[in-house]
Amino acid sequence: MSVPSIRTQGTAFAAKQDKPTLGVPAHVNFPLVVGKRPLNVVMTVESDAPVVTLQGHPLGSATPVRTFTGTQAGSVWTLHTTLVPTDPVGLWELTATATANGETATVTRTTFVLAAGRFTAFRVRPTVVRKGKQIYFSGRVQHTVNGRWKWLENADVHIFYSAERPKPDSVGTEVAHTPSDSHGRFATSVTTDASGWYWANFFEGDSNKGVWVGFSKTHAVRVKVVKARWDAWKHAK
Repeated sequence: MSVPSIRTQGTAFAAKQDKPTLGVPAHVNFPLVVGKRPLNVVMTVESDAPVVTLQGHPLGSATPVRTFTGTQAGSVWTLHTTLVPTDPVGLWELTATATANGETATVTRTTFVLAAGRFTAFRVRPTVVRKGKQIYFSGRVQHTVNGRWKWLENADVHIFYSAERPKPDSVGTEVAHTPSDSHGRFATSVTTDASGWYWANFFEGDSNKGVWVGFSKTHAVRVKVVKARWDAWKHAK
């Protein structure tokens, strides 16, 4: 007896693919300071996708666009691009995109691009002073514009003090601040009561918006405070 054949019709089900994982781009070299030479920018991104791209452009402007290229090691992508001296300073927006199995994930973040800055002079006078007398600070500041050094106007110059010789990461106590003029010159003074070290730094940017576009720091100068003649006479009695 023959057995009748039974035909079945299969139905294909497409498995839904998950979006690839994608972390926030992280700096390898920071801060990003654009000066007289091109700057190599290196960032890392974690993702399980086989394709990851990263682009950056000034916040609020579509150009210029800087495209990162790089390599993958496991789930970590190391990506490079180059900023040139004519690139704008300020906030930049970075957009990372991961693609896998027809699905994409996107992450954005912002970062600062700073102009190179420097003190061309920093003077502290006198370096030996009587207690309660004035010491005077002066100097000049510059920043780069399109790869050229220019005098910097309205730089926010801060003067700091520390009783001990400062280290590179020392914060110190701010004792004065003053703006620079149109030729980058600044001058201010303080009354001093104790020996110690003084140095200066400056910020360039918009403090109300928290946007900084330049920074520089001086060496430290030691000032020795000696007793006034009246104090010396009083203690000698």
